[in-house]
Amino acid sequence: DDASAANFDMISAFPLVRRIFATGTMINSKAPPNGPSIKLGSVRVDRELKKSSNHHVGFVDLNYNIKLGNLKRNNQRRTRQDKGAGQGVTIALGTLKGGYLLNHTSFNVPMPRDDKHWKKNVRLAFDWTTAEVNSGDDGVIVMRIIHEFVQGSDLEVLVSLKR
Repeated sequence: DDASAANFDMISAFPLVRRIFATGTMINSKAPPNGPSIKLGSVRVDRELKKSSNHHVGFVDLNYNIKLGNLKRNNQRRTRQDKGAGQGVTIALGTLKGGYLLNHTSFNVPMPRDDKHWKKNVRLAFDWTTAEVNSGDDGVIVMRIIHEFVQGSDLEVLVSLKR
């Protein structure tokens, strides 16, 4: 419905604002030369029929891998609420047409003591009908991966609903 339209863009903006407060850098600033290495693996879309209904639920599964490299925490402002829990990442799933928010999740990437990869399997469930109706002629939805801790490392991935 029209009441939930454009929530995708609004939810996607919150981590950007938190990044501005945390790092003190504005949105169009240059990315640091020693930024993190980010890889998405096995992005897959599945559809399942809900039990005892005609309603389908969609799922996007992906493997998120990050290697922080030379990125140090000293490029951030410290706050009283900062407990050293890690660096925030938000993944938002939505539609281009209407800007419907299908689902979102947030998690923290721990600051490693060494230069190793950190991995997380992510599964986002969403309403298949809303996604399909608002996916446009190409049949795609959008997945935004927003990193609150560094400029220039955000990703926007078009995910096809077609099999």
